[in-house]
Amino acid sequence: GGMGTLRHLVLPTLAMGTVLLASATRVTRSAVMDVLDSDHVTFARSRGLASRRVLWNDVLRNAAVPIVTQAGGLLIALTGGMVVVESVFAFEGIGSLLTQAISARDIPVIQAVTLTLAAAIVLVNLTVDVAVFGLDPRVRRGSGRG
Repeated sequence: GGMGTLRHLVLPTLAMGTVLLASATRVTRSAVMDVLDSDHVTFARSRGLASRRVLWNDVLRNAAVPIVTQAGGLLIALTGGMVVVESVFAFEGIGSLLTQAISARDIPVIQAVTLTLAAAIVLVNLTVDVAVFGLDPRVRRGSGRG
């Protein structure tokens, strides 16, 4: 039933989540520390603004761009890791479908799964780009990198 299925999802979820959470935590910490050390945060604090206001308005807004970018990369990594996790835990899914199609040399299925995964990756990248566009005014002005 439902509880048996949930119990079987614990280890695969931990396997994927641990790696992703460690990476996301590292990037988030690094991004927040970089913004905390910046001149505009020091200036805002010196003006006597409340720490909570500085945190929400300056730190998190500016740290959001690398965090969102990393989240997109993690979603793409999750797609690749899904194939491994499905084969290790003997789950039926798109990863196992791809593995079976490769073993059977079923070219149309391999192409369909690859195209689907590629479309998902393009969609994730598009979503990240739109989010960064909305978060970072430098990107909107065109005075960002390079």
